[in-house]
Amino acid sequence: MEKRMKDKLIREKKFDVAKSNEEILGPIRQYLDQLISDSTPEAPAWNMEKILSGAKNKWNYIDGCMIKAVLEMHTITSGQKYLEFADNFIDHYVKEDGDIRTFSIEEFNIDNINEGKVLFDLYELTGKDKYKKAIDTIYKQLESHPRTYEGNFWHKKNLP
Repeated sequence: MEKRMKDKLIREKKFDVAKSNEEILGPIRQYLDQLISDSTPEAPAWNMEKILSGAKNKWNYIDGCMIKAVLEMHTITSGQKYLEFADNFIDHYVKEDGDIRTFSIEEFNIDNINEGKVLFDLYELTGKDKYKKAIDTIYKQLESHPRTYEGNFWHKKNLP
């Protein structure tokens, strides 16, 4: 994984090939460490708009992106704190029976599927059966999610 990321950055000429892995990952790790130290499932630091509005956090697209990044950092660095943070964050939403707090199948919002991608990694890394059950919960939405004539998913229930 680390080599693949480095090769991509080299192709895009975004860093000097002579830099060490720590020179590359150091600033990213520092930024991510700050974010996770300032975040809880109820108030993730990367979603300040939600915090400032006073609205309660819920299962959402942005958290899915960020937790995926945290899990990627775990993969790259073997840093256990990244896995623990991701597991604790998602564990807050996923009940033992696979039901996901604040997630509604009937809402048919394709954005909310994004956070479900982290369930595959967490199930593989932790073996928690509730993550497998939550994958099944999200799949139920996809089975009945409205589609366009061409077969693509609608963005939301009333928005093709």
